[in-house]
Amino acid sequence: MLSAVHKNVCVVGDDDQSIYSWRGACSDNIINFEKDFDDVELVFLDQNYRSNSTIFDAANAVIKNNTDRKEKALWSENKGGGKISVYAASNDKDETDDIAKKILELKKKVSIIKILQFYIELTTYHVKWRIHVYLSEYHIN
Repeated sequence: MLSAVHKNVCVVGDDDQSIYSWRGACSDNIINFEKDFDDVELVFLDQNYRSNSTIFDAANAVIKNNTDRKEKALWSENKGGGKISVYAASNDKDETDDIAKKILELKKKVSIIKILQFYIELTTYHVKWRIHVYLSEYHIN
């Protein structure tokens, strides 16, 4: 066994990432780690430096319903944030058109001196490629 001599193993994981089970991720490895090894010390990396408290209030409200997880609360010192909206697209083109229109609307509201950055969460390369192609039609790179 890997830890037979020195008894030290470091594992990084997130039991809340069970959303990736469709690509083979198994949160049981993290959840059962304490049962499988003795003298385990857990360190929670629950502070996020990019997102804001609005995002984490929503995320915590959703993930707390998962009963197969360690109790923790994600947080950020970045207070506030815009209201979260949900859009159900009928297809990938419809989704990308909506993203592009929202980006263009926001760009109109911002002074030319300010730099505006957008972050789109993508899970697979083919989605990334489609969004890149469609946003290019709007001259958004």
